[in-house]
Amino acid sequence: MKLIKRIESWIKSRKQKVREKKILKDCGCVCRCECGEPLNDVSDCIMIGDAIYNYTCKKCKKNSVFHFGIAPVPIYLEDYYNEHIDKQFNKASEIPKGL
Repeated sequence: MKLIKRIESWIKSRKQKVREKKILKDCGCVCRCECGEPLNDVSDCIMIGDAIYNYTCKKCKKNSVFHFGIAPVPIYLEDYYNEHIDKQFNKASEIPKGL
């Protein structure tokens, strides 16, 4: 039973490495969610600013924002989503009473 678990773990690890190599070849970097899932191959991605992209993780559904224009590697903007995106949606959804 332990041997089967080790083989399954090895296969899963191998698939992950092959996936990451493909992402590196296609994109040049691997952006990860806090849960560890790579984002820049199958996750939803929206450009929200000049070189700023919002990824939604397919695994845990968390939003992650990366800035691709200020360094040779993408920079994770930890609180960008909470500070900017939510405020924009809240302002748009606020409708004055009586209209």
